[in-house]
This record gives sequence, structure tokens and C-alpha cells, in this order.
Amino acid sequence: YQDDYGHFYGPIKEIIKPPQFHSFIWEKFKHIWYHEKREIITTNTFPGLISFKRNINTLIDLAEKDSIKIILMTQPSIYKKEYDKKILPHLKMLNTEAFGKKAKWSYESVLNGFIKYNLLIKQISAERNIPLIDLESKIPKTLKYFIDDVHYTDSSFDLVAKGVTGGILKAGIISTE
Repeated sequence: YQDDYGHFYGPIKEIIKPPQFHSFIWEKFKHIWYHEKREIITTNTFPGLISFKRNINTLIDLAEKDSIKIILMTQPSIYKKEYDKKILPHLKMLNTEAFGKKAKWSYESVLNGFIKYNLLIKQISAERNIPLIDLESKIPKTLKYFIDDVHYTDSSFDLVAKGVTGGILKAGIISTE
């Protein structure tokens, strides 16, 4: 883990260092015949919370200097305490990201991570007296509303719009008048 997020490139990593065609084909072919089972890592420690809090507070400070009205929002996800095997194939973050080719997070670790990051957003909201939209609580945690860990289906858009609009109106940032 690096607090500047240098450890994570996400989808852009393929642009930075695209594989040669023959290497790509060889890796896919090799994967068919031999695949190491990845170690599943369970943790309740998330060092990224420190830099996440610092970065959110820096964004708030910068916005306030320019008199920009701020609302914080929790991150909805499909993760829930009642584990549902039907969603497992759809969990891209859990299945493809994490620790690379040799290890991945456990379902419980990802769930705990989402809970901790959302609790931190709520804490910052309370400490800084900034309105909060708890969008995470407004989107049902099913495949009807999520295509993967955090991305919405068309069924979610009305719920997201109502949640965000309601939060903005409640915060008094805009009015209906």
C-alpha cells in the first residue's frame, strides 16, 4: 500500500504497459492449462483510510476556500452481511483486483472495507458539519440494482436521482422555489 495510491492503477495499467500480442496469447493459453489458486486474504485493517481521510479533508478545505457548497455521500455497493452466492460471479473488484495474480481479498474483507470507508465519510460529515447523503442505504443490494460490486443497472437510476436530489434539497443547497 502507498498513501499516494501509486500501488493501484486500475484499468489504466493496461494502457501504461500494454502486453505484446504473443505474450497476451501465451498467457491466455497457459491459463487454460495451469492456473494457481489465489490465496484469500482476510483483513480488517485498511491503511488507505488514513490517506482517504486526508484527501477528503483537503478537498473540503479547497472547496470551502472558494465558497463552494459541499455534500458528502456514502458509496453504495452490492456487499451485504447476508452472503449471496448468486452475486459472486458479478463481483469484479473481488474477483479480479486486490492483490494481483497470487492473492485476493475475502468477501468479508471487502464488505468490512466498504463499511469502514462509509463510516469514515459519515464521521467527516459530522466533524465538519457537512451535509451527508447516505446513498448506500437507499440502493437495495441485489443484482436488480447492481451489475457488479458498485456499478448500477438502469433500475437504480431513479433511486440514485431521488436520493441525491432529496439530499441536496434537505441540505438547502438549492430550493424548489
